[in-house]
Amino acid sequence: MDRELVGFLRERKRLAAGEIVEEIQKEAERVEVAPLLGMPPPLERALRECVAKDRRIRALWTFLMGRPSQGEESPEELLFVFDAPPDCRREIVESIVAAAKPHLDGRMVNLVSIDYGLGKDLSRETPFYRRKFLGLF
Repeated sequence: MDRELVGFLRERKRLAAGEIVEEIQKEAERVEVAPLLGMPPPLERALRECVAKDRRIRALWTFLMGRPSQGEESPEELLFVFDAPPDCRREIVESIVAAAKPHLDGRMVNLVSIDYGLGKDLSRETPFYRRKFLGLF
């Protein structure tokens, strides 16, 4: 599915270099986003353990993201949308990156909070993980 990104803060992680970089998207950019199906089991386990352990993470969505403007040579990137309180976002991003990094096979991962445009749009999809409220929902 195509999404147009318009002016939102994108917390982009450059895992290949082992750095966390915050980047602000200034111009609209076309990307293709699709749910991440068939996630490698080690990555799935690592993410589930990470989000289950941190009670501040309310939900996590996982997607594949491609950039048609960069041609067919550009590798697909992972896109994780998370729902967490604003005061602890940096810590959440660091914990998700630390859990996922050993299992990415050189892919880049982008993390976006549900509070921004793209995160809001994609949160309509079925989440990879949702914290249960009082063990009921």
